Amino acid sequence: MGTTTQRLYSFLKSARLAVVLLIIIAVASIVATLIPQGREAAFYYATYPGILASTVLALQFDSFFSSTLFVATILLFTLSLAVCAFDRIARELSGRRRRRFGPDLIHVGLLVLIAGGLVTSFARREAFFYLAAGEEIRLADRYVLHLNSFEFHTYETGRPKDWISTVDVFEDGELVVDDFPIEVNNPLALGPIDVYQTSYGNRARTTLTAPSGAVERIEVGKFFRLGDEVYLFANVRNDSRFSSGLGAEFERWDDRKVVARRVLGPGEKIGGYTVGVVEVREVTGLRAVQDPGYLPVLIGFILCMVGLVLTYAQKIGDKEI
Repeated sequence: MGTTTQRLYSFLKSARLAVVLLIIIAVASIVATLIPQGREAAFYYATYPGILASTVLALQFDSFFSSTLFVATILLFTLSLAVCAFDRIARELSGRRRRRFGPDLIHVGLLVLIAGGLVTSFARREAFFYLAAGEEIRLADRYVLHLNSFEFHTYETGRPKDWISTVDVFEDGELVVDDFPIEVNNPLALGPIDVYQTSYGNRARTTLTAPSGAVERIEVGKFFRLGDEVYLFANVRNDSRFSSGLGAEFERWDDRKVVARRVLGPGEKIGGYTVGVVEVREVTGLRAVQDPGYLPVLIGFILCMVGLVLTYAQKIGDKEI
């Protein structure tokens, strides 16, 4: 092994490198947990000062666990762990020391865990959506989920007891699931997709039609950008000026402050966009998850547990000798 290669090999299997990488991962992850993940860019410009918002987006702290910084650090840590595992297993098999395969299983388990985590970071797909009775949504360009009805049960005290969304599922126009009741502890499995019941309530929404004719449906609490301006669909107000009796309250934000408020009805304009029907409907909140990294994470966890048990058993055996 050449001198440069030997130095690189020693560097990668260094415990000091592993500790430094773990500290970087831990500190950056803690910072990321303080920043809401996966929001639209307008949210960050409305929540943080302009420079900080630009920094968050540039460093991908809005989706940190799939960012270049996180993935590069994890890959380097994985390489270091792999070199350590290879070095240890090679010494075990050479017979130069008593064989203890518990730590080896832990190393391999950690590698499988990391591999599963990376698969999850890049390949996990998650969608949260609200549906009213009679509405439907397409999942993974393969299934169409149609909401037949939903129920909300409470205890006598008024506390929530159960949410039940009864759905049909179609694949290529053919009914494949009939009247399935999705409940909090009873998700719907559609091949690689799991659909969970997550919430239930009233949701106010409207539409904005661009000058080009493109229509976007927005719900209360959503930040959005129109040109260079940031808006929030803040609330729905009772307003007799409009035929439906409801108006949409919009707030314009600048440097984390509300600088203007307007209540608009169907047909009125905001930033060149036309407001559509404003409505409040009872809806169910569902979450669809597709995570191909679940199985390797589970296998890695089992390997780590077996390795820990084996290591402990070997240490107990050493004391008894």
